[in-house]
Amino acid sequence: MNTLNKCDNNPKEMWKAVNKLTNKSSKTTIISEIHQGNQVLTKKSEIANALNTYFSEVGPELANEIPNSGRTPESYLTYTSTEFSMQNVSQIEIYKLLSIMKTSKSAGHDRIPPKLLKDAAEEIAPSLAAIFNASINLGIFPDDFKIAIISPIHKSDSNLICDNYRPISVLSCVPKIFEKLISEQLNTYLESNGLLIEQQAGFRRKHSTQTSLLRTTNQWLLSMDRGCLSGVIFLDLKKAFERVDHNILTTKMDYYGIRGRDLAWFQS
Repeated sequence: MNTLNKCDNNPKEMWKAVNKLTNKSSKTTIISEIHQGNQVLTKKSEIANALNTYFSEVGPELANEIPNSGRTPESYLTYTSTEFSMQNVSQIEIYKLLSIMKTSKSAGHDRIPPKLLKDAAEEIAPSLAAIFNASINLGIFPDDFKIAIISPIHKSDSNLICDNYRPISVLSCVPKIFEKLISEQLNTYLESNGLLIEQQAGFRRKHSTQTSLLRTTNQWLLSMDRGCLSGVIFLDLKKAFERVDHNILTTKMDYYGIRGRDLAWFQS
């Protein structure tokens, strides 16, 4: 208990302590053998290809198992007259993000360490601004920014089955700076136009699982005070992010005012 108390207000350190106490390691798993159908794969290249194929195909395969609805996704949406306009980013914005970059973060496939980017922030900010703004104006996200180092982390059960691993992606530091700048613009647009439902707690400022739980438990308590019974259904979607249909997502973005060149950028 003393170990956990020392991690008060630091979720990252708390989970490290929990994993240590439960003998769980977050380090990349060394995989010497994988079973694929009737095959037993032992070569490193075969294992890597098998995991890569599984990670890239599992989302669409699971999504295809979802029964078709009698309603279209668009029927749940309201077309908005407001429009999102992606703005060019400034050298100052880039410099600020580079200067506060955590040097403990891992480098991506380009092997450029965050410490180098932070130390050279003033010199490289103009070049990065030119690259980022060219991407925005063309509506194309650079292919090199999409490359990630994927590490398979064993979850539970047999370590011979691909389904028992989850992929951890490590992107390069530069595209993460770019994504953060655009995320700021998009979040400002969504919040200022009231396009997010009040109950949406994930990935929002001043919202979290804690605020969501407080709201929910408050509703239960109010129901109990009125002498009502509360029925609760908990849903846990397997591979939830991988199941997201990109066509439905981009259609929703169009309904919410992200259109034309800006929508093409997100699709890219």
